[in-house]
Amino acid sequence: MSSENKIDASTVPLPVIKVLMIDDDPYYCRFTKELLSRQENCLFEISTVHTMDEATDAIELEPPHIVVLDLNLRETQGLSTLDKLGDLAISCPILVLTGIDSESLGLEALSRGAQDYLVKQFITKDSLVRSIRYAVERHKSEEQRLRMAAIQDFTAMLAHDLKVPVLGSEKVLEALLAKQLGDLNETQLSVLQSLRDSTQKQLQLINKLLEIYKYETNALKLVLRPLEPLKLLTKCVRQITNNLNVEIQIDRANLPANLSIVGDPEALEQLFANLLDNAIKYGDGLSPITIKLHNAQDKLSIDFHNTGPTLPEGIQKTLFRKFWQGIPGKTYVANTGLGLYLCHRIAQLHSGNLTCKSSEEEGTTLSLKIPVVKEQATKASAPKESRESI
Repeated sequence: MSSENKIDASTVPLPVIKVLMIDDDPYYCRFTKELLSRQENCLFEISTVHTMDEATDAIELEPPHIVVLDLNLRETQGLSTLDKLGDLAISCPILVLTGIDSESLGLEALSRGAQDYLVKQFITKDSLVRSIRYAVERHKSEEQRLRMAAIQDFTAMLAHDLKVPVLGSEKVLEALLAKQLGDLNETQLSVLQSLRDSTQKQLQLINKLLEIYKYETNALKLVLRPLEPLKLLTKCVRQITNNLNVEIQIDRANLPANLSIVGDPEALEQLFANLLDNAIKYGDGLSPITIKLHNAQDKLSIDFHNTGPTLPEGIQKTLFRKFWQGIPGKTYVANTGLGLYLCHRIAQLHSGNLTCKSSEEEGTTLSLKIPVVKEQATKASAPKESRESI
């Protein structure tokens, strides 16, 4: 690396953590400041107050990144001090300091909202710095988790509220197209058909949002039981081929007889249907879709293959992320990025995983791997008929 590309560490600003220390012992406050001033990888801006009233004023004036609290102040003692501060510093992590070496007291402090608990006489520079930095980062992570949960709740509520009027619109459009409300000319029929198609797409998106919410929040309880994946997959394939003019081949040459997995049939049907829909949508429309089932290291591998447009290697790694939409201008762009993410989530809940391989020579394959029932994992059986077209 040339000297021009090297980063001068002295020019990189150090992270700054604003600490409010609440302790009525001025000597211990100075001791703590001295400990934190020796830290080289982080700057601590420390403010000290001695009473809860002073703490209230300080927090209102400028909320700190963390509060370091002595439980025993002149006007309040013990865990009641933590409770009072918790009402004031709702958005701040709290690190408790005390002179009492009691494990039960420490656990009780944590259960009441403290991020960590340190005994004064055992504090060192390293332990104090580590506790402060970890407490700040844990608090950030928790805030992010709560923020994402709130977004999920809002999305689910919005999708639920939108579903009723969209369903109503679809019913009205169907009635108009069926000429139940009077005759229509060809132009009117064409416009209404476009509106209904758009309404159905919106309804599908709303349903996907609601499904993802249920799977992510465990609002939908999976009913796990032994299943024969071939039977479940064949059922899904028949349902699709009854509605679409498409050839789907199932290759089970290396699949042991009566191999079973543990799963929720409705969730797995949805997973199979989404993967098949994806293979059909992005296939070339000429070659059949192939599904290969085989046993691989105590796992069932189900490969969904099409010969449509290929995916660059970088996109293959991000395909199952939420709201992934590909790269504008490229040949492969998902509508919402929700379908494959939903597949990924269902696979995870069955202790499985999804991967993608795509090349000009081989086409595109989405592979689902899911554990098989252990007693059957190593049982050798004669294979059934190798291939069938549906």
